[in-house]
Amino acid sequence: MASNLENFTHYFMIIVFLMFCFILLCMALLALHCYLQKKKKKTTLIEVEETEVKHVDENKRVKENIVKGPHGQPESVVVSVEGDCHVDDDIIRKKKELKAQNVHAKSLEETTPSALEAGHSS
Repeated sequence: MASNLENFTHYFMIIVFLMFCFILLCMALLALHCYLQKKKKKTTLIEVEETEVKHVDENKRVKENIVKGPHGQPESVVVSVEGDCHVDDDIIRKKKELKAQNVHAKSLEETTPSALEAGHSS
């Protein structure tokens, strides 16, 4: 009887030890997986290319007034020049996500400041 009990405890200890080692191995593999995922995210580079676009609208108006004298002859000529200039600035941002290993564009998005203010996101 004693030998059966000793064999049972011996096998029970071996099974518990193997289960404990299996659980530790699974935890180590999970930690390694999480570490590699975090490292993979850090190797992604984000490149932002900004292009400034200016729209210039320039207008000039010339007015000529001829003032006639008492006998119908031109006495003086008044020339007035009005200048009107409108400048609109717009910045176009192109965002590229690049992998450090194979350096190819993952996604390309074009946004303008007006789209950023409106809260549009992808």
